[in-house]
Amino acid sequence: MREHGMSADHVVQVAVTANGVAWVDGSRVTTEPNATAAEARAAALRVVAEMAADNQPLQVQASDADGTVWQLLVHADGRVQDAAVAKQREADPTGRDVPEDYAQQTRVIVEACKAGRAGVAAVLARQLADQAAVEHGAAHPYALQAQELHGAALLQDEDASGACEAYVIAARGWSSLDSRAYQEALRRAYACWQRIDDRAGSIWAGEQVVAVIRLGGEATSEMLRAALSRLDGLQAGAVT
Repeated sequence: MREHGMSADHVVQVAVTANGVAWVDGSRVTTEPNATAAEARAAALRVVAEMAADNQPLQVQASDADGTVWQLLVHADGRVQDAAVAKQREADPTGRDVPEDYAQQTRVIVEACKAGRAGVAAVLARQLADQAAVEHGAAHPYALQAQELHGAALLQDEDASGACEAYVIAARGWSSLDSRAYQEALRRAYACWQRIDDRAGSIWAGEQVVAVIRLGGEATSEMLRAALSRLDGLQAGAVT
């Protein structure tokens, strides 16, 4: 928990030396013998996480031996965020203002689809989704938008199963961020599911679709009933 008397705007100072010694607000952190600088930094950030309140991350200024300074947010559960990225996310929670690098890659993918090269577009979209997940996290709007782009390319490439999976991933991520984006991705996942020819694959995909439909609660109850009915039919062999 947050240390007694620490103000909400207090910036915790973390310093790490090249020989693996770390301090948090001037207090030396206990580390393993012969710890590396990276291990000492991780130990210091764990200490900061223990200081954080459950609903309010701590601001941290971390200094490395080479003079590099990092502005971070450290949460009670141990998550560490770049402060600038966190601020941008707060201002644009659904990630509609995408970085120019992502926008350029998106344009290339869309043009590939228009040119009839859906297979190439699908590969590029998968790479973009992976990049966004590494740089911002798999649940970040940038990664979810790339998942949808991947789904669209796969569907154009006549891979309904892969497209369904991509839209399910996107819908699951959007469910806690943006209800309209969630419902749109869910609608596309459902449509892709209906285009899967393989019965076993359709049953597996249907189970994933049903699971993500349930996240919508009452708003998706009608779709849930229809999905469960179709899934029952597939499992009984009455639907092909």
